[in-house]
Amino acid sequence: MRCVALLSGGLDSFVAAALAREEHELVLSLTCDYGQRAAARELGAAAAQAEWLLRENATCIAPLTRRWIGNAEGYGRIG
Repeated sequence: MRCVALLSGGLDSFVAAALAREEHELVLSLTCDYGQRAAARELGAAAAQAEWLLRENATCIAPLTRRWIGNAEGYGRIG
């Protein structure tokens, strides 16, 4: 079965992707940038994890979510 792994840059998602790769055809890893404070670090870690998994990594930009939660400059502001 072909699958896509969601990588946050953290250990949990990386282990889940590595385990999925053992049983399935991992075709892509996806990381979401929703305006979190640690976005740069998380996106960098996810890219390194995808490289280890030997898969292309795509980043999803979630502007609507950014609007709801704010961003590093205006964390928590809505609008």
